[in-house]
Amino acid sequence: MPPLFFFSYARDDSANSDKVKKFFDELVQEVRKRGGFGADAGFFDATDIKTGDSWPESVAQGLRLAKVFVFLTSPTYVQKEFCGKELQVFIERWQAYRATLQNPLAHPSILLPVVWIPLRGAIPEPLASYQLHDNSLPEEYRLEGLEYLMRLNTKQDQYEEFKIRFADKIIAAAKENDLRGLAALRAFDKIQSAFLAAMSGAAAGPPVAEAGGPKSARFIFVAATRPQIASVKQQVEAYDGQSGFHWRPFHPQEDTVGYFAMEAALQQRIQYNELSFGQDLAQQLEQAHRENSIVLVLLDAWTLKVEPYQSWMRPYDRVSLPNCALLVPWNDGDAETVAQRTILQDHLQVTLPAKFLSRPSLFFRDASSAEELRQTLRDTLTQIQMKILEVGEAKKRIEATASASLPTLPVPGARVE
Repeated sequence: MPPLFFFSYARDDSANSDKVKKFFDELVQEVRKRGGFGADAGFFDATDIKTGDSWPESVAQGLRLAKVFVFLTSPTYVQKEFCGKELQVFIERWQAYRATLQNPLAHPSILLPVVWIPLRGAIPEPLASYQLHDNSLPEEYRLEGLEYLMRLNTKQDQYEEFKIRFADKIIAAAKENDLRGLAALRAFDKIQSAFLAAMSGAAAGPPVAEAGGPKSARFIFVAATRPQIASVKQQVEAYDGQSGFHWRPFHPQEDTVGYFAMEAALQQRIQYNELSFGQDLAQQLEQAHRENSIVLVLLDAWTLKVEPYQSWMRPYDRVSLPNCALLVPWNDGDAETVAQRTILQDHLQVTLPAKFLSRPSLFFRDASSAEELRQTLRDTLTQIQMKILEVGEAKKRIEATASASLPTLPVPGARVE
């Protein structure tokens, strides 16, 4: 039989703890006792799905057939592509089902979030559309998250209360909705993460083309992968094996540089896009300039010690465009960075001499803390947006002046009536 609910979580949240699996197992027991369901009431996947992989058959079956989607929200969850893709599948299933109902508001949602670790700052879409803080649940859960209740022995009563209340929600959602299963599931690479789809304003389904204009920002994350950075740095936990998006500039704080960028774009009501980093950097910047799009390059100073990143960044120093800015986060909590700060700045100066000498400016800024990076991102987006709009207004005035009819001057010696 298909599982009653699909349990979605970020693998990193369970990497060094058994709390996630413990909660799942105990939640299944509550659902079985209170709803009369079998041992397979919930689906828990321990497979680490990476970008580009196909859906494992068991995961695909759970996504196609489960009636309820339980997902553990955390700063890590909203950054993981496979979590966003799992959520997107159920958003599409829920939307299709609601379209068949005469009174959709009379039916409880099949999308049931659990606040595992509270999100800092603005809540990204589509989570903002769902009730993360239910008044029927314990107060301390709503303030601190479920992981906090499980960690402390003194909070076991609140944890037990949460399990009972949440099991009832799952049972009600399953019994009061006749959600039909999917005959087939789109390929992994054909499903866009729900978080990126919401940021870009895209409809459900495959990614759409990027939009231009000053309400669109393109982010480039220049950070080496963990194997690459290991050749120049001893502590490499802040880096990821996949892409610069997952670099955590203020490790051990868990927010990735991609999350900082998405959060800033959301708060400034600017469309988020990501550009891949490589040897065609100058061409990408010129293209964005022609389309009046903002471009922010977030650079890890350590990465400039790794080839070919240094070679790829050098052409950027020769590009002077009003829509582009460079931000360099510095982790003052990292002993290696503090000890090597002068050498790292030397690499910056050698690679980007013109840009380095212009610091601090709108087009090259530093950030030494998470809060400073958040503020700098917001300020830079707003200021570049204003500059693009000002240039646009100036062009309009010039065009208006050129198109206006010029006054006719009298010809010298001609008779004027």
